[in-house]
Amino acid sequence: MSDLLALRDQFHSILTTYCQENRSPPDYAAWVAELHARLLAAINAERTQRHKPAITLDTLERTEQLALGHTDYATKFPFYCAELVLDQLGPPP
Repeated sequence: MSDLLALRDQFHSILTTYCQENRSPPDYAAWVAELHARLLAAINAERTQRHKPAITLDTLERTEQLALGHTDYATKFPFYCAELVLDQLGPPP
């Protein structure tokens, strides 16, 4: 469980740092694309270290749908990212 929590904290840090550095994006779609690219790179780096195949951007975007609309999105999405690394998340809808 500690691996899951450590990964969650890592992805939460990526999310919050990016949001703090880019508070007023002129192009929201580009802002989201860059956030996804950063998270995808971090997830796949962790998966590579664990000798697991990379996930796709589509998988990350479908997984994010599980967190969208929640008041605790900033907690849920990083947690789901950690579960993706560890293959603990079921298939996204």
